Amino acid sequence: MKKINILVMILALVLVGCTAKVEDNSALLKEYSDAMKATKSLDNYTLTNSVKQTNEIDEIKYSVQNDEIIYSNNMDNKNEVSIYNSTDYEIEGTSEITESNLWYQDGFLYLEEADTKQKTNADYAEFMTLYMQNITMSAYDTPTVKKLLDSKTVGDASYYKLELDPEYVKELAGLLFGLNETNVTVQSGTIEYEIQNGLVKNREFDIEVSVESEKLKTHTIISQIWSNEGTTVVEYPLDLDAFVTSQETTKDSATNIEELRKSLIDKYGYEVEGENDLILSYDWGTEIYIFNFEESTFSLKTNKDTFVYNWNTDSAKVSGSKCTYDFMNEESKDCTEEELENVKLAKEVFLEELAYNDMLISEIK
Repeated sequence: MKKINILVMILALVLVGCTAKVEDNSALLKEYSDAMKATKSLDNYTLTNSVKQTNEIDEIKYSVQNDEIIYSNNMDNKNEVSIYNSTDYEIEGTSEITESNLWYQDGFLYLEEADTKQKTNADYAEFMTLYMQNITMSAYDTPTVKKLLDSKTVGDASYYKLELDPEYVKELAGLLFGLNETNVTVQSGTIEYEIQNGLVKNREFDIEVSVESEKLKTHTIISQIWSNEGTTVVEYPLDLDAFVTSQETTKDSATNIEELRKSLIDKYGYEVEGENDLILSYDWGTEIYIFNFEESTFSLKTNKDTFVYNWNTDSAKVSGSKCTYDFMNEESKDCTEEELENVKLAKEVFLEELAYNDMLISEIK
């Protein structure tokens, strides 16, 4: 969600006139954010992702999720991705392990899990948003921090450790575990990362939170390492023809919309606007997100303008302006550079909101 981006902008504004130490933190965050953006824009890389979670009060006492993601945008401009996932978790003293492999190629998603090999149609943008968002969440890219704890430079690599702001830790816990942020108590939170040649080489989030009402206390470490930049190659199984087209029964859009509506309210605190229960909104303080299921639109409302994305027509506009943008044909009309940037942002935020709720655009059309 974009709340974290907003917090960073607010932080940057209030830093004016503060001490040099706080200003240095702002500079570090900008360096980190810029390096993270550069890393994610690479055409080829391997990402190793690990999530280790220890719970004091929960039936799942300990779990480790490991992912290896290989991403390649080859010379034919075809996006290719492979994801290997394994999860090892302990329930009441019994350990279980699950494994799966995902590949994306030419508009199809291939899933291999246990003895199952399935093939489904998949839009690349939605696939990346839904599957990758949970692993490389934009929430990780713009943290707010309290103070710098440690830093050092070795050769051309810089290493940092910072203490995270408790409000940011609450939001991160809400995104990771679907918790109501107002019920979260923060014990600790840090981020460590390495920047080399303008790229993030690795990063680690270490957070410990509890929720008394949920009888939950969890210590979570999220580690990510980028490697093989510019050289990685996606390898596919030789038996892709053996993957069977999925015959899953799809629910109608009305059912999916109701599920999305319920999730937005119950998990993320959206509120029904007025007497129309098909219009939901969430006020971040400086931005308001609005789902209008009657008109199939998502609006990003700021104190200056409202940017409206229509998921049925795949187009966006600026309320009260002549600016419109057609995503399918990548055509804009009467837009300033700022307006164009923000209508594109409206769709990006919408896709992120869907991803957090495990939903695809095609499922609500």
